[in-house]
Amino acid sequence: MQSKAPLFTPVLLVGCFIIVVSFAVRASFGVFQIPIADGFGWLRSEFSLAIAIQNLAWGIGQPIFGAIAERVGDRKAIILGTLMYAAGLVLSSFAISPQAHQMYEILVGFGVAGTGFGVILAVVGRASIDEHRSMSLAIATAAGSAGQVIGAPLAEYLLTLMSWQNVFIVFAAMILFTLLSLPMMEIDRNAKIGVMFSKIVNWASNIKNKLIRKILELITGIDKRVQLPKYNSETFSNFFKKNKDKINYQTHSKNRKVVIYSTCFVNFNKKNTGVAALKVLKKNGVEVQEAYPGCCGMPFLEQADLPKVVEQAKKVSKDLIEWIDKGYKVVTLTASCGLMLKFEWPLLLPNNEKIKKLSANVMDIDEYVVDIANNEGLAEGLNEIDGGVTVHHACHARAQNMGIKARDMLKLIPNVKIDVVERCAGHGGTFGV
Repeated sequence: MQSKAPLFTPVLLVGCFIIVVSFAVRASFGVFQIPIADGFGWLRSEFSLAIAIQNLAWGIGQPIFGAIAERVGDRKAIILGTLMYAAGLVLSSFAISPQAHQMYEILVGFGVAGTGFGVILAVVGRASIDEHRSMSLAIATAAGSAGQVIGAPLAEYLLTLMSWQNVFIVFAAMILFTLLSLPMMEIDRNAKIGVMFSKIVNWASNIKNKLIRKILELITGIDKRVQLPKYNSETFSNFFKKNKDKINYQTHSKNRKVVIYSTCFVNFNKKNTGVAALKVLKKNGVEVQEAYPGCCGMPFLEQADLPKVVEQAKKVSKDLIEWIDKGYKVVTLTASCGLMLKFEWPLLLPNNEKIKKLSANVMDIDEYVVDIANNEGLAEGLNEIDGGVTVHHACHARAQNMGIKARDMLKLIPNVKIDVVERCAGHGGTFGV
């Protein structure tokens, strides 16, 4: 029996989120007329002209952004619109003359065009099946109306806490924050943006930033108590290129070659895991290379977007199989990604010979270190550590049917006391937020 396609797809949810934020900010500008006019002694007509220019730019920008989306893709058009929107808000917060404020509103207007109905409804419509298309477009349109309803009260509330300039900065951060929802459409491109603006994104997503997290919770449903992953200041891939020849040890070669598949979590969020793996492997005489051709597709699997998982599998395997043909083993640094390469991809593409070959040549980092210890032995110099170690044997590690390799690896530390927890953490992937 064929399952019914869901109405609320990731694309619809992301589209609604972007439209809500975009239109909430846009609908709030009238609230700022009095504080801005009074603060600088401007005529209110000057501010009204700025809003008129913004609306004119919005109208002119809609066909332009439609053409951009058609030429270079929807996501790039949305990203461009988001950046212009945020830039216009930030620059407006520093404007000290009516003319400057009016000029910056051109950026805001174009930003609204890039994050509004023209681009978003086209994306939602294309991503919906015929049965749900009308309802999906209606929901996305209603999201814009909802944004206009909440925008002015939100601005009024924020003005009781801070100056209008700071409210503009907060709104700019909110606009930029919508880029974090795009990984539901595209993982790697937006993670690169997260790394590029890591300080801003990490500040905005920190649980100590109660105001932004409360706003994020109200808009997206992401619980304000959830510790969201922080972005690296640089990718692990970039670190590897700069430092692979600087990390060297006087050790015997074991005639082993591996390519580290960084995984999106390590590459963009947990660089130090990759650095530690690089050091351990080199210390043990292993020739190390690094590759990150793209995400394994686990986030898409969690959203039941199987065509996108297959697309990622074909893309990533094409790159990794070239390393295998050169005699390298593929080492994964995240259990979920190892599970995808070993088992999930072959289930989705059972007749793909490249996927089969890749699956047979993938090892978890713990599994690989234990294999070195069992066959050639580890490098000398492993010392005792203070205290014991508790190992959480994650569900996706258990599903790889390789045993408790994290425990086995840590047992190689002299006189170490180890406890193993084999219960599920209960996070549930993206559903855990």
